Order: sequence, then C-alpha cells, then structure tokens
Amino acid sequence: MPEQALFNREGVVPFLKGIEAVTDGRVRFRGLFGGTVVKMPTVLPSVRDGVADAGFVVLNFYPSDLPFASLMAEATGFGSDPPATTGALNEAFYVACPQCLADMRKEGQIPLFLNATAPMALQCTRPVAGLGDLQGRRVSVIAGPEARWATTLGMIPVSTAITDLLISLQTAKTDCALVPLSWAQSYGLLDVIKGVIDMPQRIPGGAVPVSVSLDAWCRISDADRTAILGYAASAVQPYVQKAYVDADSSVRPKLEAVVAISPGDAGTLARLSAA
Repeated sequence: MPEQALFNREGVVPFLKGIEAVTDGRVRFRGLFGGTVVKMPTVLPSVRDGVADAGFVVLNFYPSDLPFASLMAEATGFGSDPPATTGALNEAFYVACPQCLADMRKEGQIPLFLNATAPMALQCTRPVAGLGDLQGRRVSVIAGPEARWATTLGMIPVSTAITDLLISLQTAKTDCALVPLSWAQSYGLLDVIKGVIDMPQRIPGGAVPVSVSLDAWCRISDADRTAILGYAASAVQPYVQKAYVDADSSVRPKLEAVVAISPGDAGTLARLSAA
C-alpha cells in the first residue's frame, strides 16, 4: 500500500522516524511503498534473502515457514480491545513462545514488535443491517481465522489478497469485506461500500510491522540495537493507538456520510457470542 495508507502514515512511518531519532540518524530507512519492490505475500523471504533490510511481515501468510509464529494470528476472535490485545500478543510471542522467536531466527530476522488492529467490521456493497442480510453473501477475508469467523455468520469466505480488496468488491467477486473501518480509506473502499455492520467482530493480530534482517541487525552497533529495542517497547501502544484506533475514529464520519452503518442485531450477536 502507498505511504499515505493510514497504517503506514500513522504507524510505520512515524515508528521508523523514531528509530532514526533514538540512534541520532545512524540507522535510517528508505521506504519502499506500494509493492514497487516487494509484494506483501513475499515480504518474509525477501527480507530473509536480502532483497530488503526490513519489512512488514504478516505472520499468518507463512504457516509452513513459521509454524509456531504464525499461530499468533489464531488469537483473532479472542481480543476485543486493541491495546490489551497488543500487550497480550507481545507477551505471548516474546515471553511464552521461544519457538516463535526460533521460527523468525531461522528466517534470518529480528521482529521488533507485534501489533493488533482495531476490531473488524463487515463492509458490504449493499445495505446490511443484521444476520438475515448476510446469509450466503461472499466475503473477502485475509486469513483462516477470519474465514472461520465469516462461516459462523453464514457467509461464504473468499481468500483475498489485501491489495485486491477493492477490485474484488468492484467486480462482484465478493459482496463484503471483513476488515477494520479505517481500511475503507486505506484500501479505497469508500466508493463501493453501501452498508456496514460495525458490531465489533474481534481483532486480527500477528503482524510484525518491522522485521529486520539479521544481517542488517548485525551491522548496527550494540548501543544502537539497545536503543532501538527500548524505543520499540515504548512505542508499541502509541503505534496501535494512532495507526488503528485513532484511524478508525477518523474514518467513521466519512463512512457515516455515505453509507448506512448498523450496530447489527440480536441474531448477529448470538452467532458471534457462540463462535
């Protein structure tokens, strides 16, 4: 996605500038946005093989390469509060899962932190108000946990690349997308979305916004590595707040101006509560 996508503009870019600041400019980044060099599904091997020195690694894209680390994405469905979910994910990954870190080291990478997004919402090309409007609808999902979530609602999940969300809805390949509200702006969905059910449908987790290649990490001094790790620990929660929570709040009025937003109905809540 381009640099101006909200999670880049409000999250990744300020985080990288923060690293530059705490290292007094000794560690600097040149952003490669918009898939110009590396596509999202190939970030892990591209960082491993030296095509890029760091990248945004979505762990559940690589279950065979990251059998333990990719399990962090299975937390989708358990979290409802972004800061709390982010804290839990990082504790689980760095404290309770040495196999997760071993997975990343095997791929030659140092993951600086994990993030969680804002809660997902159903964004559809037709007005939707409740469970009855969702039955048999095809819905774009990014990964397995979201697919199971959609099936619970009686929908037909369609695995869709993040960058193909818009065209999938435009061409009627899918009827809805199960994504956070702010993604309507980041992925250009505002012109095609006609109805939203924003009953919080839990939080996707398990992405590493900045995973640094081991080769690049070893070229950084001990003092700067310590400064980067300290900064990353302090920046995790502000990152999630600005890139996802505040971003959702900023996009909501834009959605409300053009579509009907429904809180969902008792049937939707019952299905989600039973899942």
